[in-house]
Amino acid sequence: MRNTALVKKINQAYALVQEWRLRARTRRYLADMSPHQLCDIGVGEVERQVEVNKPFWRS
Repeated sequence: MRNTALVKKINQAYALVQEWRLRARTRRYLADMSPHQLCDIGVGEVERQVEVNKPFWRS
């Protein structure tokens, strides 16, 4: 029974780290976009700065 709980915790931790990595990668991509690309996706410069300046653990 304890092994099942441990495996569940490990899986949750792994999923959390993967989510953090995705956020960090997405924010790096957003930071590198040109004004034209931002316009294409409907994101303004202020919105970009707000998102890019968030730490990876904050959604």
